[in-house]
Amino acid sequence: MSLADKVMLHELTHTRAGGQKIDVGGFRNAYGWKSCKKLAVTTGGDASDRNADCYALFGSAVDLLLRGFSIDDEGKVTEPNTGNPSSGKRSVDLRPWLWSS
Repeated sequence: MSLADKVMLHELTHTRAGGQKIDVGGFRNAYGWKSCKKLAVTTGGDASDRNADCYALFGSAVDLLLRGFSIDDEGKVTEPNTGNPSSGKRSVDLRPWLWSS
């Protein structure tokens, strides 16, 4: 999942169909792996269940795991079969099936 995919998923969770998620705690506290983890731990999941970026990160994590990457507790991504930390630079994947009729 590219950054553009993650941003789109994040923004779609704000819609009625996406569950009307919010950015819990404003800009500083709502974004990123560490913030989502902190929200989950400190609120027992109440805030993270309402936070848009937690859902977007979950979607990113599922995509990476399905492609063989591993993710540690701190959000560090490791490339499949190499054990090397990911550079974090991935090409934009527009997923051809999105455009099929």
